[in-house]
Amino acid sequence: MSPERDELRVDSPDRPGNRTLRRRLVRPNPIYFDPDSIVKLAIEGGYKAVATTLGVLGLVARPYSHKIPFILKFNHNQLLMIAAQADQVLFGQIEQAWNLGAAGVGATTYFKSEESNRQIVEVSEALEHAHELGMFTVLWCYLRNSAFKTDNVDCHETADLTGQANHLGVTIGADIIKQKLLTCNGGYTALNF
Repeated sequence: MSPERDELRVDSPDRPGNRTLRRRLVRPNPIYFDPDSIVKLAIEGGYKAVATTLGVLGLVARPYSHKIPFILKFNHNQLLMIAAQADQVLFGQIEQAWNLGAAGVGATTYFKSEESNRQIVEVSEALEHAHELGMFTVLWCYLRNSAFKTDNVDCHETADLTGQANHLGVTIGADIIKQKLLTCNGGYTALNF
């Protein structure tokens, strides 16, 4: 029997005799998903910081926070929706990041999505609190949603529209803006703003 499998024999009332059920034992993550390996790679590669989720931060903060700065990404898309939604919900608190030794916090906003007003208020309040605790802030400013698409063009990577998203990001308190690589210009014209 392989060490990755375990057998469990059970009597089944609907089938005579025993049947064997197999279940997987918990195995270690492959190296490219292992939080410890990712942080070691970042340190060896000379990266300036590691952005991660609350769970991963909790696993690696103690042994590594004195070696490389951590950024807690405190909101996420829950990813279990049939149709993709441009919504981010809070999955961590600023105090948790501070207590775990994170140097900064980060969040994503999807401007002009149905949920963007709520996202902007939540993120703005969280970034302000992070500044009060002495942490730096990062904002992923994205336009990825149907409001920036026409039949002919997808404007979520245009310089003029992403420039406005970047402006909004620093206005609500981001020290650092993360943006997709721009591919064109003229979003305002294409969308008849």
